[in-house]
Amino acid sequence: MQVKAIYEDGAINFTRPLRFKHHKFEIVVSIPEEELESGEIKAPVACAADNATDASPEYQSALDTLLAQTPNDPWLQRMKAIELRVLSLPDDQIPDLTAKQLDRMDAFALREDR
Repeated sequence: MQVKAIYEDGAINFTRPLRFKHHKFEIVVSIPEEELESGEIKAPVACAADNATDASPEYQSALDTLLAQTPNDPWLQRMKAIELRVLSLPDDQIPDLTAKQLDRMDAFALREDR
């Protein structure tokens, strides 16, 4: 379904009232090139959200909070795309930690124990 909306000061407002079945879902937004400031990302940010399953709808990461404050920040958008890609991996596809990663985790644990 396509609906019209207006972007104004960080908020997207629909031009007609809509009632949604769910409180959170993915949407696709088309933005005219001439509305982007120079230096902004003009190509879509790679995002694995298409295949992500949100097992916990109340989950909110620190990136969600930061993106709410600065929704057009390209770096935060890229980090959120990476977060979604990682969180959408099935358990059997998550790689094992390397010995170096385990050593680093042990080192951080020692620091916290002080």
